[in-house]
This record gives sequence, structure tokens and C-alpha cells, in this order.
Amino acid sequence: MSDIWTIILYVIIFLSLYVQVFFLFSFLKNRKNLFKETSDKDVDFFPSVSFLVPCWNESATLRRTMESIFSLEYPKDKLNIVIIDDGSSDDTWRIMQSYKDNTRIKLLKKENGGKHTALNLGLENANTELLASVDADTILDKKALLEIVKYFKNTEIAAVGGSILIENPSSFVGKAQSVEYQMNSYIKKMLGFTGGVLVAPGAFSVFRTDAVKKVGGYREGNNQEDLELTFRIQTNHMKVDHCHTAFAFTKGPSTIRSLFRQRVRWSRGFLGNVLEYKEAIFNKKFGNFGMFSLPIGIMNYLAVFYVFSFSWVYFFKNILLKIEEVNLVGFEASSAVSNFFKFDLFFFDTRALSFLVPLIHIFLIFSIFVGMRLAKSKVSPSSLFCFGVVYSFVPIFWNIKSVYYTVMAKMPSWR
Repeated sequence: MSDIWTIILYVIIFLSLYVQVFFLFSFLKNRKNLFKETSDKDVDFFPSVSFLVPCWNESATLRRTMESIFSLEYPKDKLNIVIIDDGSSDDTWRIMQSYKDNTRIKLLKKENGGKHTALNLGLENANTELLASVDADTILDKKALLEIVKYFKNTEIAAVGGSILIENPSSFVGKAQSVEYQMNSYIKKMLGFTGGVLVAPGAFSVFRTDAVKKVGGYREGNNQEDLELTFRIQTNHMKVDHCHTAFAFTKGPSTIRSLFRQRVRWSRGFLGNVLEYKEAIFNKKFGNFGMFSLPIGIMNYLAVFYVFSFSWVYFFKNILLKIEEVNLVGFEASSAVSNFFKFDLFFFDTRALSFLVPLIHIFLIFSIFVGMRLAKSKVSPSSLFCFGVVYSFVPIFWNIKSVYYTVMAKMPSWR
């Protein structure tokens, strides 16, 4: 039986390495364009854009988000903003009134019905070429829109996701997420090269307005309206890409508890949408989205479950063996210390696992540092430590809970 579990582990490791090698070759093939600096003077493409800003109790963050939109380096006569109050119980509507005299801003108020209903109301009031969805706690880099609209010169592009980063991480959990988000910039960009982007994030993405209307607007999408819309665009044979230079900043959860709740919701949303779009899995008709991106997304869950379980079983098994060894031959401190510092090739572990696991970690480190370069930011040793601690132990638990919710057909609360 142990041989079967070991074989499964090797299969998972092989598939993980295959994905990482695939990403590496995509990176090497496109690396010159990835880091190529472009001049704003060469930009001559300024399609009209409507920003949709859905709000639910966002009085503490809305002003900063609006200021970041006002500060965008983009022709102001090409911009419209639609702010939608989705039944807030705080001062969001009062703060929105401060923009009522701006002719390019439309203020809408509705009963609480969920983020997708707020976005659909905004969509009804958008008549521009492009549509930008922005969370009311997102801060946009001043060049974000200028960078992302370049992709729409390609008339086949229907949606482009921005590069979401953690703003000024200071907490233990915030630092861990900052590394994750930078690494995700690399992963999403590599998926973009294949046409297999899984999500154009709700925090900041831009769409062709007619494309969103053509596929039917926003849906509840298992509390993941951005993921579901991306799936629907992909399965309607429209192209989705990722812009690694369109930076948008968010705070992110500051505690393990809040991170856990957020990721349970995200994971449950992913699994729910995978079930709804299961016909796309390994379906050539949907290109790399169906043949590559969806399968590796699912494999990630299996890998987290299995590798985590195998690692701990392996760890405790070795502990028990050492205890048994001590009981049989006794324990001598001086001998144990000398053996610890003694190196002998005869005792070197030559099993393939001893080479493959470090190789996976090398690829992980590579992903982090390339993501750091793409995000034009730095990764501190303390952030790497926080990332290692949080993401070595916590994901297995939010995955378990999200699977439970999926099996029981339950939905986690939004907040």
C-alpha cells in the first residue's frame, strides 16, 4: 500500500515540475518583452473607459480609490465613473454625494443584492468602449490604465486583468500575502502567454463593454463573480490576458482568521465554478484554458491535500523510527552530536525524492523573484519567512473547509 501512495506522490511531483518547466520556457521565450520599458510618448490609443465602483460599507476607503482614479495618466474626457451603493449601512452614500456635481460621475443606489447585481446596474449605465471594474478599496497606480489599454489594440482581446499587489504590508499575514501576490503576477503572466488566464480580478480588470454584455453580464458565480465571468468569456472563445505592468494595490486580510475566511470563500467559489464549467476540463474546444489551466488549478488542490498529508506522515514516521532506535541501542549525547556534524557519502539519501523536492523549491524561489521583478518591488527576508510559515500550514485547512462546503452545497459568508 505504501508503494501506491509513493507512486501517487511521484506523479504529483512530476506534474508540478512539468508545469514549472512549462512556465520557465514561456518566461525564457518572452523575457525580453517582459522587462522592456515603453515610452508614454508612443501611446496613441485612448479608448473611452467607464469605471464601475461597487460599494458596500466602503466609507473608510472610497475616497482614496476615487483619488487614485482621478490621478490616472489618461485623457479625462475619455473617462466616466459609475459608483454603485449596494445597500450600505454606513456613510458610503453620504460620501458619494461629494461627487454629485462632477458630470463624468454617475451615482447609483440600490438595495443590497450582492456585488454582481451592483456591477450589472453599473453595466446598464456604461456606454463606453471599455469597462473597468475596481473594488472600492483598491488604489490604482497612475499608469495602470495607460498600461492595460494597450492590450486592447488586439481586437481579439476581451478582458485583461491587472497586477494586484499588497499595499505597504506590515503585519505577519500581510507580508506573507505580499510574496504570494508578487509570485501570482508571474504565474498569471505565464498563463496569459498561453491564453489560459483563470481570472481577471475584480480588484482591477478591464473588459470590452460589448463582450461583457454579449455573454450576459455578471452573475453571482458562487460568490466569485470575477472568476465566473472570466470562465464564461473563455468558454465563449474570447481571449483573456494579464497585464503585469498595470499595478493596483489592496490591503488584504491582516490576521490568519480573516485570511482563512477570505480563502475559504475564494476556494469554494473556484470549486463551484469548476463544477459548473466541468465540460471545459480537458476539452480541446476551449484551448489551453480547458486543456491546461483548469486541470492544473484542480491539481493544485490534490497536491496540497496529498503532499501536506504525506509530509506529516513521513515526518512522524521518522520520529517513531528514531524513538525505536533509541530504545534499542540507547542514546549517547556526545555520539549524537558528532554524528550530526559528520558527513559520509555512504549515508547520503539517493532516492529521487531527495532531488525532486528541492528542485520544486528552487522553482518556487524562482517564481517569487521573477514575480518581484515584474512587480518592480522587493522581497524582504522577513516577508519570505512569513510566506513560508503561513503557506506551509494554513492552505490545507481552507482547502478542506472549501471542499466540505462544496460537497454540502453550502456557501461561506461574504465577511
